[in-house]
Amino acid sequence: MRPSPLSPLVFALILASAGVSSADAAKPEELLRLYTSLGLPLPPSGARPVLLDSQWRTADAAGKAIQLVHVALRPASAAGPRAPVLLGTTWHTPADQEPRAILPEPSQVPWSRLRACHGPRFFDTNAALATAIQCQALGLRALAATLLAEALRQPCGHHFSGFFAPANLDGREAVLRLAWAHWGNELTRPGSDRAVIATRMRALLERLKALDTTANRALLRSLELTVAPGPRAAGPVDALIEDLVEVANPAPDAPRAGRDEPQPPQRARVLALGFAAVPALIRHLDDERLTRFVLVGFNNFPPWILRVQHVAGDLLKELSGEELGTDWLRRLQGWPASREAAAAWWKRARATGEEAWLRAHVLPADPKDAWPRRAMLELLAAKYPQRLPEVYRTVLTARPQLQSWPIVAAIVGSRLPPHTKTELLLLGARHADLEHRRAALWELRERAPAQFRQILLATLRLTPVTPTTPYWSCREAAFAHLVIETDDDEAWRVLLATPGAWTWGCGWS
Repeated sequence: MRPSPLSPLVFALILASAGVSSADAAKPEELLRLYTSLGLPLPPSGARPVLLDSQWRTADAAGKAIQLVHVALRPASAAGPRAPVLLGTTWHTPADQEPRAILPEPSQVPWSRLRACHGPRFFDTNAALATAIQCQALGLRALAATLLAEALRQPCGHHFSGFFAPANLDGREAVLRLAWAHWGNELTRPGSDRAVIATRMRALLERLKALDTTANRALLRSLELTVAPGPRAAGPVDALIEDLVEVANPAPDAPRAGRDEPQPPQRARVLALGFAAVPALIRHLDDERLTRFVLVGFNNFPPWILRVQHVAGDLLKELSGEELGTDWLRRLQGWPASREAAAAWWKRARATGEEAWLRAHVLPADPKDAWPRRAMLELLAAKYPQRLPEVYRTVLTARPQLQSWPIVAAIVGSRLPPHTKTELLLLGARHADLEHRRAALWELRERAPAQFRQILLATLRLTPVTPTTPYWSCREAAFAHLVIETDDDEAWRVLLATPGAWTWGCGWS
């Protein structure tokens, strides 16, 4: 729902606070003064405007795809396709494309393909608006004026987000909303100065009534709680939980563990404590301080920054295997775990004991769930590795629909004796299910090469010419990949002699 517009009197007072009259509010030179006063970045002297392909496309009336573009500013000294450019309020590294330099004339820009919005982190900003004002600072007045008019025509951000900027705003309000989104993104950047950002965002809420919404006030309140001085952590567990304010989303190029994103280190350190962290985590279920982690929404769920209470609740859910008063939908809406539900679970779990609880719940009871519980599995591997053989055998014999490769990885990385690891891997490598066989064989390659070769050859000879599942996802393809990883002549001969092997091996359809 769009906030109510400012009254003329209030708007005039806001403009007057920066020495700007209502009549001049949309002029590029006045917007430049406002932009600069808000601490937003300016380009280096001599920077040149360039066209940059965006990540977005649209379609014309005939259905033909049209690539949308950004206007950015490139330092005069920059060279090469991956030289950073100033795109809106952030520096951006192009993805292996040479930016196309344009003359500082509006006619050089394909305005019908201009995309104003850019998502430098999690909250879209009107990059075209920022670039227009930066062009004004460089003296490119004609380009600045036209780019400004085009930028103001486009909405920006998720329509339910506190960082949304509607289309056709007054230039001044658009700049203030741009600053709000910029500093919101900076909150999620590891190492950014939250105290400085708090000062900036507090001033923005005071300057623009349309930003003074319930959600934005809550964000500012959480930010001020985060930067407020407080008592030092009482013990080592509390000290680790204090570090949860620095939990951030993994970098885009961070390695993944299968379907799982890499674990933020602050979160992983608390989780490694297991049940020892539970009492402190329950105490923090009302902790509204900000983390740097953004829960990326979808459809009508906008992205938002998690508080410590949400991370604490998520950790308790992983340790318990229970929802604790919420579900995935409530989580998207920002509901924290229930303190009452967490306390009730803890009473039961404490009576059972950590080892027994993890062993009983590491495999989900829901037959529709195909994955072991990651956190519990990691704790078993670290603290109770003697339980892993029982868990693995249970999957192979009684729960074959579950994925076994996370358990295989836990076994290989655990302190179990080498001979025990090999025995378990051989058990999986001889399983009738090709997925369980594949997971174990990958780990047997160097650990038991003779058995690996024997089982691989037998599997290849028994593999059907036409798989029963689509080529791109069939498990048979994994065994072709296993052959590619070896230099065994016989394995290659058997693979090449199998009709259709290269089809399913390469994933062709």
